[in-house]
Amino acid sequence: MTVQAGQIVAFAGDSGNAEGTASHLHFEIHQPDGTAVNPYPSLRIAQGYRYGPWCAFDTNPKRRPSATSAPGYWALGADGGVFSFGAAAFYGSTGGQVLNKPAVAMTAVPGDTVAAAGGGYWFTASDGGIFAFGDAGFLGSVPATGLCEPPKASRIVASSTGKGYWVAAADGSVFPFGDAADLGSPKALGLTGLAPVLDLVAVPTPLVTIKL
Repeated sequence: MTVQAGQIVAFAGDSGNAEGTASHLHFEIHQPDGTAVNPYPSLRIAQGYRYGPWCAFDTNPKRRPSATSAPGYWALGADGGVFSFGAAAFYGSTGGQVLNKPAVAMTAVPGDTVAAAGGGYWFTASDGGIFAFGDAGFLGSVPATGLCEPPKASRIVASSTGKGYWVAAADGSVFPFGDAADLGSPKALGLTGLAPVLDLVAVPTPLVTIKL
């Protein structure tokens, strides 16, 4: 039968084939198709105990892979090493050299279609230094703006054309380069007690003006 959490299903006893053993309750857990599964992990997790690396059941929605989703991705190491997966093309890295500051974020040229001609990525170090690879052009960096103490960079985002990028800093500053427009920043609002800025997300496509 199907039961719910907390429902009493039986009491321990010595009926049936349990007469020759200590009092116990025999139960099994089956998948919807009837396949029996080991109940031990469920018992552990239901009581708040760890089972292997798990301490809770996976509550993520079911994945829905699609051919229109990105066919690959890159991972950036703090040393500037770039790791490509799936059909993501490898355009280079600084893994073989020592950076002045650790790498903190990267962004790809918009529309980069994996190994197709025309593609690349940028990454930024924590001091706002920019490293460009592939067709990603170097359009400037935070240290080159002439600030005596550049703020700690936290994010880099490419413009929709791939000919510019914004670098966000933890203090709320936003630095535009190339064709990325200067649209303001949290720091410029003059707020006091501003929490560190962790991320920056750009509008994915240019705004369209419709003439009637």
